[in-house]
Amino acid sequence: MALVEGELGEKIFSLLTDSAIPGIEGRYQEAMDMLIGAWELLPAPKENTDESYLIVASILGLALKNNDVDTLVRWGDKIMITDPERIDVGSREMWVARIAYETGDLEKAFQNMKIAVKKSRGRCFTETDNKYKRFYTNYRH
Repeated sequence: MALVEGELGEKIFSLLTDSAIPGIEGRYQEAMDMLIGAWELLPAPKENTDESYLIVASILGLALKNNDVDTLVRWGDKIMITDPERIDVGSREMWVARIAYETGDLEKAFQNMKIAVKKSRGRCFTETDNKYKRFYTNYRH
C-alpha cells in the first residue's frame, strides 16, 4: 500500500505528528485520542495503509508510558496485521512481547522476544526497553 494521499492524508499526518506534543508533555490520553482520531480517518481496510502500523505502535507506546493495560490489550492485536508490506524486523513481535509482559504472560513475552531478537539480529530492544531486556536475559522457563 501507499500513504493516504490528498486532504485526508494531510489530516491523518497532522494528527499523527501533532500528537507528539501532548505525548512529550505527559498528556498521554490526549495524544492517544489524537492518534485514535487518525486511525478513524484511515480508509478501509485500515490495516492495509502505510500509516496504520505507525499509528498503532504510537498508541501502544503511549499506553505503556501511561500504564494503561486496557489500551495495550485493546490495540495489541492490531499491531500484527497493520501495514502488511512493512519490512519485518521483529518489531511486531516485540510489541506483542511488551504487552504480554505487562499483562503477566511471561512465557508469551519470552517467546515473542526470542522471535524479535532473531529477526532483528539483536537490535529489537530500544533504549527504553531495559526491563524487557533484563527479563529476556534472565528468564528461566
